[in-house]
Amino acid sequence: MLLPAFQVQGVRKHHSDDFDLNIEDLLIQRGSVCGVLGDNGAGKTTLLKILAGLESPDQGEILFHGRQVIPGNAGLEVRRRMVYLSQKPRLFRGTVLRNVLYGLNARGVRGAAAEKLAKEALDAVGMASYRDRKAITLSGGETQRVALARALCLDVDALLLDEPTSHVDEDFTEQFEICLKKLQADRGTTILIATHDSALTERLVQQKVYLARGRLIQVLPTPEERRARIV
Repeated sequence: MLLPAFQVQGVRKHHSDDFDLNIEDLLIQRGSVCGVLGDNGAGKTTLLKILAGLESPDQGEILFHGRQVIPGNAGLEVRRRMVYLSQKPRLFRGTVLRNVLYGLNARGVRGAAAEKLAKEALDAVGMASYRDRKAITLSGGETQRVALARALCLDVDALLLDEPTSHVDEDFTEQFEICLKKLQADRGTTILIATHDSALTERLVQQKVYLARGRLIQVLPTPEERRARIV
């Protein structure tokens, strides 16, 4: 049985005078790599933020693993099972290592165990040698890598990434893909990627969700869903 990670039901969100997000029904398969695709202004970022509980829909409901996603303290337990990484992430003052440790510490993981996880995540994104650097000295691409490491070291059920390769070079894009494939294989993490990178989409994405001006125009199923329909 194919169990959804996210269920979107009758969601409406007024964004601006010429744009509203309007999605009647959408299922994101659990454990899949899902591409959220469309032109600028299609609603990709708005959808990801609503799925992550960072914005409230004006109408409708979001379920994550069968539980309602709610912004604020009331929905904190559910939202901690996922991580949203923005296109232009912000780092805190202090070192790179301290930044990666932040999310772990917030979830009660401290000491040697937290440092081990943080170092492994930095190594996975090619930033191990930067651990003692001040975060404010990093370039945009380096900041993106550290923010990704901060997300990777958390034991979450879903990772929502907004244009994660927009500020990094081609070599890191390959490394990034390896990280995500390993994360999916080892933990069964559901991964949503809002992206314009068609090559990345073809290599990595299993389920494709296409948006245009806030409307859902097409959903292409995962290989598992296609096989199940044939059977």
